[in-house]
Amino acid sequence: MIIASHFITLDGVFESPEQWHPAFVSDELYAVLLEQLARADGLLLGRRCYDEFAAYWPLQGDEVPVANETNAAHKYVVSSRPDLPWGPAEVLPDGPAGAARELDRRGATGWATGGELTRSLLAAGLVDELQFYLDPIVLGQGRQLWQGEVGQSRFDLVGHRALPHGVLHLTYRASGVGA
Repeated sequence: MIIASHFITLDGVFESPEQWHPAFVSDELYAVLLEQLARADGLLLGRRCYDEFAAYWPLQGDEVPVANETNAAHKYVVSSRPDLPWGPAEVLPDGPAGAARELDRRGATGWATGGELTRSLLAAGLVDELQFYLDPIVLGQGRQLWQGEVGQSRFDLVGHRALPHGVLHLTYRASGVGA
């Protein structure tokens, strides 16, 4: 099962959440993130996202909620380069679709993040669940999650939760995918 999860603005921007998302963080949001991490067998990351996370998360201490869990999580990295200093980690070299199929073969749930990875998986029909943290802000610029061709996919709303600061946590499941 592939769960794609993103912080996103009202105008669809997902780029650089470290610049606009901190104003919307709450203990309740961290609790939902911890629930997501507990549901997944690991993080499914593209190489760029892995490198960005590897430069940030190991430097975070106990005072940062979800830091320990993120650092301890297994990282499945879609890459052709084997160097993965931030572990536990393994390379899944056959591109996003091959990585998703390998996780499915193992019966594993991957929590995917990164816009290019999500778009590739969605275009291949391999996203089972979409989770969004919709922040009540319009940026007017920045990379939008759905920029580029992804094709049409149908999802059903299966969960929603209002969080502090006007954030909505939305869960959509691909039509036809069981609970």
